[in-house]
Amino acid sequence: MKTFLIKRNPDFTTHGVLVKRNVVNKEFSESRINSFPFSNKLNIGDKILVSETSYGIYAYGNVTKVDEVIEFKSVNEILNYTEKNKIKDVKYWYNLILRFKQKKENDNNAVLRFQKYFIEQKLLNRTIPFFEEIKSLKKIQNSIYEVKDLEILKSIDSFIKKPRSIKLEKFDSKIPNSLRMDLYSLFNQKYNISTWIDIDHFIPKSVGGPGNIAENLVPVGFSLNRYKSNAIPKGLFYHANKNKELKKYVKKEYLKDKTPNYISKGDFKSSNEDARKIIDLVKKMSYGDSILFFKNVLGYHHPKYIKVIEEFKGYT
Repeated sequence: MKTFLIKRNPDFTTHGVLVKRNVVNKEFSESRINSFPFSNKLNIGDKILVSETSYGIYAYGNVTKVDEVIEFKSVNEILNYTEKNKIKDVKYWYNLILRFKQKKENDNNAVLRFQKYFIEQKLLNRTIPFFEEIKSLKKIQNSIYEVKDLEILKSIDSFIKKPRSIKLEKFDSKIPNSLRMDLYSLFNQKYNISTWIDIDHFIPKSVGGPGNIAENLVPVGFSLNRYKSNAIPKGLFYHANKNKELKKYVKKEYLKDKTPNYISKGDFKSSNEDARKIIDLVKKMSYGDSILFFKNVLGYHHPKYIKVIEEFKGYT
């Protein structure tokens, strides 16, 4: 039995989101022009690690079925296939057709090969980011890749058995879909909030707030109407004022009792600029100090969320 990593890109899905759930026979597909799909190497029983492109592994399973390879020699054949099979993944197929059409313009004999396969998909309790021991997997370009490195396989198996917090390589404004879904599930388990619909930045990304750490993410609902938009949490200035390097960007009016909990440009014109300077310096701190700062800012406003995040991250 071999182990394969498959990478899925949310940008190619209809709504930009990978639907994640336990499925007995989860369908996947592969395609290549003028070559056989990488899935053609799969056999029933092979282990599959399912990942989100450039972020991490969120599910695993074993191959339950591998269909025969289908060959398309023209765009019309692809269109007939999608119509006959009532294909709904429009965005994926549009990109596929576009690539094939461009190839046919230079090579009239070009052939597109397509193959479906199925796995018994099981979601992990925690996504395994492509950092530390398995960071080399992040560079893999193939949508299906056989993992042969025993140390990497051992690290993945160890994480599945005992999830742990992993140090990021860098802060990023984008919220990884895997982290969003992890927190979505966690908050759902802890709070019966019927109106919230998404996970969003707490310190807004417009001033540099990172999206790839749990300490700067919160659930947001329709009824709140993105309650703070690009406003700056007052807690950011409160905790910045405790640091000798950051406090020079904290104006006294930011900390007054009458100052709203979420400060907008309408309240103080320079608040966003000062917040950005603070965040830029926070990101240059040691990793532990940076995380602690974001955690304290969130805790200033939502101490109950910190308890959930501590459980998620495995703080001691």
